[in-house]
Amino acid sequence: LEGWGTDNTGLITCLVHLSEQQRRRLLEAYASRHRRDLAQFVKSDTSGDFEFGLVTCLRAPCEVYSEAIRRTTGLTTNKRNLINWMCIAKDRMDQVRTAFAAQNSGQQLVDLVKGSDDFRSTLASVATRVCTESAEQAGAAAVGCGLPPAPSQAEAVFRFNSTVNDLCRMRQASTEPLVIPERQQQELACAFMFWGSKSGVAPNLDRPAVGEMLRGLRMEADPSALPQVFRTWDSDGDGAWDWNDFVRFVAAKVN
Repeated sequence: LEGWGTDNTGLITCLVHLSEQQRRRLLEAYASRHRRDLAQFVKSDTSGDFEFGLVTCLRAPCEVYSEAIRRTTGLTTNKRNLINWMCIAKDRMDQVRTAFAAQNSGQQLVDLVKGSDDFRSTLASVATRVCTESAEQAGAAAVGCGLPPAPSQAEAVFRFNSTVNDLCRMRQASTEPLVIPERQQQELACAFMFWGSKSGVAPNLDRPAVGEMLRGLRMEADPSALPQVFRTWDSDGDGAWDWNDFVRFVAAKVN
């Protein structure tokens, strides 16, 4: 990032596609390397709505949800926006309540939204919702996938093969290198998460899990090649493949 100046495209590309796990790792790595806060660096190089949007990308999602809910209420409550944000936050409402209390001197979220009419009673029910997140859901959130992991290896292989076949057809129809579209990335993530759930660094894949996945998908027949393949696509050198590493690996194969 150092020296980018006003390279807005660089900032956007770097920040807007981060999963939660990647966001945390980026903040930690930047602070360790540069001895300063990344959000403060972004603020020093941007302004206005652009600054607000990029800095928001670096914040914990539940803190953002909590703040957005607060902003939609007051003397003139924007009911449509309030409904939207409550619905976005509902699956992580436990964390949103904690963030809201921390941001508002201990005030409880339910006290903000409750009331005597049916609309307010519904909001109060959402605000007090008890969330029971499964390990699979937590892994999907960390990876950045909106779909659940494949329930079996056979399903993971089927969805992976179907997706790669679609990608190969797309590549053959184009004269440019293929950038994997979001829908196909989500399908690839379903297979990735199946093996990720069995990894020692779940939801990411350590080297044994990568080997098991590539054998299951029949993508690497030579066991002696695995160490080099693993190192090549372990982009940050942390000893694990994250979802983006896997997507880049598949894109290279397709192209």
